[in-house]
Amino acid sequence: MPAEFTLPDLQRVYEIVLDRPLEKSAFRTRILSADMIEPVARMRRGRNRAGAALSPEEGQGARVFRADVQSTGVMSR
Repeated sequence: MPAEFTLPDLQRVYEIVLDRPLEKSAFRTRILSADMIEPVARMRRGRNRAGAALSPEEGQGARVFRADVQSTGVMSR
């Protein structure tokens, strides 16, 4: 997992480890309330569901996060 990631990136990792799909809003609520990640002051541009690249006028992109090392006990590389 990279040092900075989006919630969909993190959700995909959880789904692979648990070997089952997770409901998006419930996952976001639990992860954000667990206080294990912190937002980074930038957004990641990506593709929308139709596959077209988003322009700055079309959307904000995905919010980027990083693990809160103090609360998780995870060492950074």
